[in-house]
Amino acid sequence: MKILIFSQHYPPEIGSPANCWGYFAPFLARRNEVTLITSVPNFPTDKIYPGFQNAFSEKKDGRLSVVRCPVVIASRASSWKRLLNYFSFVFSAAWAYLKRRGGHKVVIASAPPLFVGLLGYLANRLERKTIFVLEIRDLWPDSVIATGALKSGFAIKMGYWLERFLYERADFILANSPGQAEQLVEKKGLEPRKIKVILNGINLELFKTGTGESGLPKEKFVVFYGGNFGPAQRLETVIEAAEILKAEKDILFVLMGAGVEKEKITGLLKAKRLQNVEILAERPRRELMAFLKRADVCLVPYKNDPLFKGNIGGKVYEYLAAGCPTIVNIEGAVWEIVNKAGAGLLAEPESPESLAQKIMTLRDDRALAETLGRQAGKFSETELDQKIFAVELESWLKKIAGQSLI
Repeated sequence: MKILIFSQHYPPEIGSPANCWGYFAPFLARRNEVTLITSVPNFPTDKIYPGFQNAFSEKKDGRLSVVRCPVVIASRASSWKRLLNYFSFVFSAAWAYLKRRGGHKVVIASAPPLFVGLLGYLANRLERKTIFVLEIRDLWPDSVIATGALKSGFAIKMGYWLERFLYERADFILANSPGQAEQLVEKKGLEPRKIKVILNGINLELFKTGTGESGLPKEKFVVFYGGNFGPAQRLETVIEAAEILKAEKDILFVLMGAGVEKEKITGLLKAKRLQNVEILAERPRRELMAFLKRADVCLVPYKNDPLFKGNIGGKVYEYLAAGCPTIVNIEGAVWEIVNKAGAGLLAEPESPESLAQKIMTLRDDRALAETLGRQAGKFSETELDQKIFAVELESWLKKIAGQSLI
């Protein structure tokens, strides 16, 4: 079976889309011909990664062909510059596809950005027997409106038009959590039969082969966050919790990652003159593992908005695989996983006082922390192995591809 995947993000980039398709695509290519069209790696630093050029390229590994497309490199701190990056990928990826069109049974377009869905629609129109699967990782434009990244009335109107256009024309919608599927049905009016839920999971083999040392002081109780510095995470809550706990000299907050609000968060930290917070640059996944294994507690913070209740950020899979007790501050899909695993505590939304109290609970009750961490590790091995979901995905794709032959 020939499978075509459009994903703007792919390793060596970091983040949920790259981590997901960085595992799923090679897995599918074991028994299928897979072409994955992606961008030259530049996220989240807005700089081209070493060893790459901003030009078309193709790398083949067995049955997997990864096609890199040039994009406009622009700061994601600006909404319009970010749009330039998105649209440039759509146009360059469309050109790359047109040179490789034909014979695909399934085309998968991973969004956001939602514009990538247009590539799936293009392939679906040009290859009449192709099944069009639209993967929705976040509800767009709702999420960018909720975070304040999109304010133009015209742009919002066009965003909702594009969303409806793609939902109506996709044969199936791939969701990353049951909560997200519920939102698609209740908020967007999609039929349940059109939606397939497949979790991302965690690559346990990659996790076990992580390298390096964290270099973090061994005498500290480490509170760790690793991920995107964006408005959806509202990391101000974490900084404010650190301010509450500044007298607790054994507690160290470590925030690692990149994003449009990193400069803002760094400025807030300097303004408060806190000595118990370290902000670090993002690390490759293999190096990240050392920090996760060193952490005493990990954080999954979100802005207090019902929209984010359907989200499961990729970081939570990594936290659980590391056997790290996890504090979540929003009810919904991510808390359901952590709670099912018996691996963490729930803080009140956007409440630095509640977050600080939960951190102190785990600092003071080491037996509880050890129990939560042990249960997290066991749960990830039995329930969150990425191979489980890759097998499910392949089986489902073969099933729906058969429908195109009827």
